[in-house]
Amino acid sequence: MAQKAKKYCPGCMQDRDAGLDACPVCQRQLIILPGDDLTGKILDGRYRVLGPLGVGGMGQVYRANHEYIDRIVAVKVLRRDLASEETAVKRFLLEAKASAKLESQHTVTVHDFGVTGDGLLYLVMEYL
Repeated sequence: MAQKAKKYCPGCMQDRDAGLDACPVCQRQLIILPGDDLTGKILDGRYRVLGPLGVGGMGQVYRANHEYIDRIVAVKVLRRDLASEETAVKRFLLEAKASAKLESQHTVTVHDFGVTGDGLLYLVMEYL
């Protein structure tokens, strides 16, 4: 049986029950913690997460499908607990910008970068 994802309140900055949609304290919409499996979710209205590929110090990488153009991609998602740390966010943004400027057959191509409505930072790359 699949475990329900934990949820997090961006207002109270506390973990909340996975069955809730809004925080019982401040009434803000709860967000899914990226440390949990995002498989089956649609990220930012475009990327259907197909399954995990790996995990690292800053986040997780997933295999996903771009729903509109039917392209398999790799999506790196910054860990939720790091999204509130200025240094980690700047490092993730710097990685996105630097990777996007690379043009070599020996590096992955960056297709997209964004922030979801619930605050997940993500980087979309070619799937190798």
